[in-house]
Amino acid sequence: HEDEILNGEQKDNLMAQDEVELFIEYDEVLSLLSSLSKEDVGNNNQVGIDDNNNETSKSRTGDAALARLRIIFDKYLECPTLLDPHLEIISSKLCSEAKKTIHLLFGEYCSNGEKPASLASSTNNDVDNANDTDNSKNDMGILESELQSKIDHVSYLKRLLSALYALCKVRGCKNVQKFLPHEASDLEPVMRALRHMNDTRNQSKKPFQSLGAGAYTWESEYSLLLWLGMLSLVPFDLNTIDSSITSVILSENDEKHNKEVTLVNAIQTIAKFYLKDPGPTRDMAASCLASLLSRPDLEDTDLQNFVTWSNSILEGYLRSVQPKTKKASSSNLNTTNNYTVFEAMGVLQTLANIFKTGSRSILIDRHLKCVEVLWDKAILLAEWISPNAGKKNSKSSNGGGVAGTSLMRKLLVKLFARVGCSYMPPRVASWRYMRGRRSLVENLAMSGASKSLDNERKGFSLTHVQVNDMKQQTEFVHKESSLKQNTVDAEIPQPLDSSNKKFDIDDSKIFHVPDQVEDSMAQLIQSLCDPATIVRWSSAKGIGRVTERLPSICADDVLDAILEMFRDREKDNSWHGACLALAELARRGLLLPKRLDEVVPVVVSATQYDVRRGQHSIGAHVRDAACYTCWAFARAYAPSVLGKYIPQVGESIVLASLFDREINCRRAASASLQECVGRQGSDNFRNGISILTKADYYSLGNREDSYTSIAREIAKYEEYRLPIISHVAEIKLFNWDIEIRILASKSIFNLVSLDPKHFAHNVLPVLLEKCTNESLEVRHGAIVGVAELILSLSIYESSTQSSRLMSDETSLTISEMVQLIEKKRLYRGRGGEIMRAAISRLIETFSLAKIPLTVKQQVRLLDSLDANLKHPKENIQIAASNALHALMRSYFPVGAKGPSDRLQKRVVSKYIDIITRSVNPAETRGYTLALGKLPEKLLAPNKTVLDSVINCLVRAANPKIIVGDEADAETRRNAIQALISVCKTVGLEKPTSSSITPKSIYPTVLMNNTNIQCVFKCLCSAMNDYNTDRRGDVGSWSRIAAMHGLESLVYVLIDASPGIPQPYVISGKSMNNEISIVIPPYSDRLQFYEMDAEIRVKQAFINNTPFRVEEKEQASLNNLTYFNDEMCIKILGALFKQLSEKLDAVRLQAGLIVERLLLSRNFRLPFVPDRRTLLDALDAGYEDNSTQRDKNWAMPSFTFPMMVKVMCIDYFFEEILSGIIISVGCLTESVTKFASSNLLVYLRELKSSKDVFQIKKISNGLITLFEKHQKNGRVIIPLLKTFDKILSRGCFDDLFADKNDTFVKGLITCLKKEAFNCKDVHRLIMIISLSIGLLHEKNSLPVQDEIWRFIMKLLTHRYPKIRRLTSENLYVKLLEDTSYLSQDVDVDSVVSLLSTVMWDQDLDHPYNVRESRNVLAKLLGISLSEKELKGPEKQIRKTQVVDEYASY
Repeated sequence: HEDEILNGEQKDNLMAQDEVELFIEYDEVLSLLSSLSKEDVGNNNQVGIDDNNNETSKSRTGDAALARLRIIFDKYLECPTLLDPHLEIISSKLCSEAKKTIHLLFGEYCSNGEKPASLASSTNNDVDNANDTDNSKNDMGILESELQSKIDHVSYLKRLLSALYALCKVRGCKNVQKFLPHEASDLEPVMRALRHMNDTRNQSKKPFQSLGAGAYTWESEYSLLLWLGMLSLVPFDLNTIDSSITSVILSENDEKHNKEVTLVNAIQTIAKFYLKDPGPTRDMAASCLASLLSRPDLEDTDLQNFVTWSNSILEGYLRSVQPKTKKASSSNLNTTNNYTVFEAMGVLQTLANIFKTGSRSILIDRHLKCVEVLWDKAILLAEWISPNAGKKNSKSSNGGGVAGTSLMRKLLVKLFARVGCSYMPPRVASWRYMRGRRSLVENLAMSGASKSLDNERKGFSLTHVQVNDMKQQTEFVHKESSLKQNTVDAEIPQPLDSSNKKFDIDDSKIFHVPDQVEDSMAQLIQSLCDPATIVRWSSAKGIGRVTERLPSICADDVLDAILEMFRDREKDNSWHGACLALAELARRGLLLPKRLDEVVPVVVSATQYDVRRGQHSIGAHVRDAACYTCWAFARAYAPSVLGKYIPQVGESIVLASLFDREINCRRAASASLQECVGRQGSDNFRNGISILTKADYYSLGNREDSYTSIAREIAKYEEYRLPIISHVAEIKLFNWDIEIRILASKSIFNLVSLDPKHFAHNVLPVLLEKCTNESLEVRHGAIVGVAELILSLSIYESSTQSSRLMSDETSLTISEMVQLIEKKRLYRGRGGEIMRAAISRLIETFSLAKIPLTVKQQVRLLDSLDANLKHPKENIQIAASNALHALMRSYFPVGAKGPSDRLQKRVVSKYIDIITRSVNPAETRGYTLALGKLPEKLLAPNKTVLDSVINCLVRAANPKIIVGDEADAETRRNAIQALISVCKTVGLEKPTSSSITPKSIYPTVLMNNTNIQCVFKCLCSAMNDYNTDRRGDVGSWSRIAAMHGLESLVYVLIDASPGIPQPYVISGKSMNNEISIVIPPYSDRLQFYEMDAEIRVKQAFINNTPFRVEEKEQASLNNLTYFNDEMCIKILGALFKQLSEKLDAVRLQAGLIVERLLLSRNFRLPFVPDRRTLLDALDAGYEDNSTQRDKNWAMPSFTFPMMVKVMCIDYFFEEILSGIIISVGCLTESVTKFASSNLLVYLRELKSSKDVFQIKKISNGLITLFEKHQKNGRVIIPLLKTFDKILSRGCFDDLFADKNDTFVKGLITCLKKEAFNCKDVHRLIMIISLSIGLLHEKNSLPVQDEIWRFIMKLLTHRYPKIRRLTSENLYVKLLEDTSYLSQDVDVDSVVSLLSTVMWDQDLDHPYNVRESRNVLAKLLGISLSEKELKGPEKQIRKTQVVDEYASY
């Protein structure tokens, strides 16, 4: 027993530790709370980063500490209960400090009752007033120090109260309020503090902005009102703790009343002021007023006065609103005369809170007339602000009611419900259904419904044990209440909902229901149709609370009214509100089992509620509420009661969880199903646990998986198979959303194998009849359903080798379906594009199913596909090409002599001619796709046809090809894809085989090395496709397609090269231990060949035999025909270049392809240079890649460090460098940041290690890139940016010191060529910056002179902006450094000349900028030619006088 106790203590300690760990910032919060009192000092706040990349504070004070607290608390908004173990400590620490500060500032007042001058001067304006009244300098200094101290304390108090509000925002005000101090001595100081905050707000021009950097005044007011509401419940007469605060509360405007203001009146006055606020302070003021007015010593007088004041506010608001409706004025909607919408909402919220916490006897018995007057105003206000009020009172209305808001309607609903409850006795209806004891374990374990009868209550009768328990509870309540009546505190009222509850067993008592209850119920039922969800939800809860106190006959009337709302299917709000109301009635036991026959069918219908509205549908909220209602039924009723409805309810929620369009509805249905399985037991829900494990919360998040895989798994159970099939085939297949129809057809494809006969005999004939329906949704769904169904039936028949399930009549109908649809012209009009894609899929599926067709039908189908191939929509072209792939392989047979000339001209020749000559981009796109889908019998009947196909596609894939008037990216991409498809379809010649395939009955040829080289060159050319249009870098589509094409080509080439040895995998446990035979790179093989030749020659001399290569070895060398070193290096280099460039999508695809090529377990890529170095640089495993982490190649932070390492390999240096240069100069910040930082880090490492060779290699590579891409802005602009970054950081300083290096000379030469006749101002600006940056003290004199001559030329550039920017940059350069100038140069004169001349004016007269440039060159000692000094000669255009009348 002691061990068990110890184990229990250990468990408690572990749980406590877990709770502490869940709130990981607890220690930081405590330190931040201690730092709120300190003011910020400059910018000395240190910020760090933790392990989770979150910002942490090492030393924060004042407002910075408050801001950090808000960030920490906001992290727990989604799971605030994690703060509960520490809530008391945090709240107590905040409140204790706030209490001390409040008592320090507001606890003591002057003897005459006036506010001290120090407190009155806590703002800047008051400080000025205090300074004006005091003429003594010494006294003023003392006063200023005291004022500063007060200001600091007020700021500290505001930060504490703001932190308290941040805690309330996360955890809720009710949970925080119970930890607030509630001593009687705190009441007046808190009241004074609130008054001071109110004065601060009134004096501020922007009351809702923070004073300082972090604390908001309204947050302090919120916390003080929360505190004041707690203090107003002190168990003492407030008059006994009321001090003389009259002069403090009264302002100058209030002195005319000549009436003493008490503490209670002061609290009411300031709380009423905050009822006008639009923010959270209004809610807290209402709560504070309700707590105050619910006191027994205030309910007689003050409550009556407040109800009268509230009546006047509502009456005035109604008077000000009613005329506005006729004028339809919306400019002053929120402010009407002196009554605002917010004040009316504050009054309603206060009244609702009073009726929630106040005493029912005092509210009803003593103030009945006030309540009745208020009741009439509330009903009148509800009528005016109802959503239908605008339609009744105005011809033009937006449907939102008259000055009404959803929040005001919600408050009115709360008020109606609570007032209605207050008119009824505080009793729980004895007629309600009581389920009794509930146990999930028993429900899951019991085998029969008989066991549930022992523990569950059925119908209206109570068991003997339950009656005794109820009587004992009643006796205990009576005893407890009698004891309370003898105490002093018995006067404190109990809440309306929980006080004096009687458990009446006898239902024979029929009592009178007041008319006000009937009015409240009418308003609540009407609010179930409100457009706002919050109003409907509040109304449903109110109906449940009021119905609990009604007789059973009245409750039946309520239920009838709710069921009446289900009649009109177009009113979705009514359905939603009614479902919520039914759920509330069921949860409270107010929906009796005898009425379930009427209710369950309606709820089941609501789970599939979907009403079409224009181009969308509504009903997701209704289906969600219906699932909640089913959830409530499962919890409310015993298995014996709900058992007969379980099949109906179970089917509906299973179907909703699988096939609902919205993810939240599927998950809601899954939760409802889980509750039903758990509460109703295994007898009612067969296979319930198995279904829940398959259709859980996460798996149902993917809609496609729900329709395909999960639906098939659940359909394996017989009780759900037919409902699922019927639902998919009859409802979802004809849904308004095309995506749902496509998913339904896929679901049918997966379901056919479970019951093929049912689909063939029952479902397929019905769908065929609907293929020509007038409704687009119906006929499209039927066509895609038929397409997937016949394909699945064909697969089932071939796999099981069973007899044909479709009759000949059905096959004939399917074969004529396309012709019938075209005859009815269903392609035309709205939805024609959808129908074309569906028909293409139908042709594809019955071609795969090999439905018998005549030759005439085959040709007509081919004509239909040709029409779809040239459609502008890409999805139609793809569907038509896929259908062509199946049609040409299943039909159009070819004899031993090959295809006929007619067929060849009809297909291949026609497609090639259109691709070559057409000016319509849609045609070239579609037919290039189609050419790649043709079978080998048409592509390669002879060498001439195969060459023509390849040449046609190679031409179409050329980046410079023009279709019509402009380049077409889609045609190029499709041509690349078609090329690879042709290579896979036709195949390659192997050295050991002939060029003709012997297996087929018709002759075909294979591709040879010439064709492969042609394809390879085409793909390499496509890797340099950087064409752009208005859509951006459309050339990336071709590059991505070319990358995938190169990958596929590698597989094809290696498979066709038997001379390349491949690894084999040992079976069993040693699966990862691969015996790899990889061909080494060329350099290693060359060394081996030299050594082998030397050994063989020596052996030949020794043996006196001739030296020659053996025949077997020569044959082995000849086998290596397709794939070699050069091809491998080019492919990897092209991939690495794309992996280093700026587009994330391109980098992602390139990285995945490289990873597959280098780490494939099926083959080893041969001829990889420096394989080990390459794999290490890519952070890839060599033998076992199963342990490698997932790589996100699209992330720049992951990719560029690897690429810089791979750049060290000479074979890929140029490609990777060019790719990184493009990334450094791109516009994407993240790509530029990581590309440039990694390149600069690498250059700094080379500089620190004094690796001049690598630095020269990179510099020469940049110059080569510059020369290669001269005048190409796509490369030159990023290259200039890269040069600027490298030179500005001194990475190439060693090159300036090397007199033999030609880097600077080569760069300035490239800059001159680039600037010549350049019209791109952006490029010229970067050239200016770079050329001036080349001025270096270590430059040789000829190079330095050449740089100066180029700068002087830029000073006389034809663009004024370029001249001005050149002078400005040179001026800044001279101010920073003059070490590169000779000693005899007068720097001051040069700088003065650069700053005084207006370089952006005319070169010649009158400003003579050229002469100023010549003077500058003379000062710098730069010799210019005569032509450069005078400038280009002006060409005088001779104007020829033309006689306009000469023609006459």
